Amino acid sequence: YAEKAKDASDKADAAIKAVEPVTEEELTAITEDITLPKEIENMDGVTVTWTSSDETVISTEGVVTRPAAGEEDAVVDLTVTITVPGAVRDQIRSKSYVVTVKAEAKPITLESIAVTAPTKTEYTVGEELDLAGMKVTAKYSDGSTEDIAVTDCEVSGYDKTKTGEQTVTVTYEGKTNTFKVTVKEAAATPKLPY
Repeated sequence: YAEKAKDASDKADAAIKAVEPVTEEELTAITEDITLPKEIENMDGVTVTWTSSDETVISTEGVVTRPAAGEEDAVVDLTVTITVPGAVRDQIRSKSYVVTVKAEAKPITLESIAVTAPTKTEYTVGEELDLAGMKVTAKYSDGSTEDIAVTDCEVSGYDKTKTGEQTVTVTYEGKTNTFKVTVKEAAATPKLPY
C-alpha cells in the first residue's frame, strides 16, 4: 500500500503543477478570459475543481468580467483543488492564486484641436483663402497629439467679398479652433496722364 500511496501522492504533486492557469506575470494584469483546466492529460481519474472568491469577476469556467473604466482593478482569489484517488485514501492538493483583473481602459477621446494659421493671412477682395502652411493638431485625453490633414477638416467663415478682419473656423470631429485673416480693398489703379 505504501508504494501505491506514494504513487498517488506523486501524481497529485504533478497534477497541481500541471493546471497553472497563467504565468506569474499574467496574474497581475488579467484583461481577458483565462483557461482553467478541468482535467489533466494522461491522468485519468483525477478531479480538478476551481473556486473563485468573486465569480462576478472570474467565474469557475475562467470567464473574466473586467471592472468598468474608472473603477478599481479587481483582486480575486482563484483556488484549484486536485483529487487523486488513492488505494488507501485520496490525495488532495490545493493551490491558490491571487489574480488582478484590470479595469476597462478609459476610452481615448479627442479633447481639442490647435490650429497654426496658414502662411498667408492678408488678402485682397476677391482672393480665395489659401490654406498653405496651416497646421492642425489634435489633442487627446491620454495626452497624445496627432497632426491632422487639413483636408480632413472643415474650414468656414471666410468671405472673399467682405473687407476687414475675419475669423476663420477650423472644425475636426466636432472640435473647433479659429484664426484671423484680413481682407483689404483692391488698390485703385492710378490713371496715367496722356
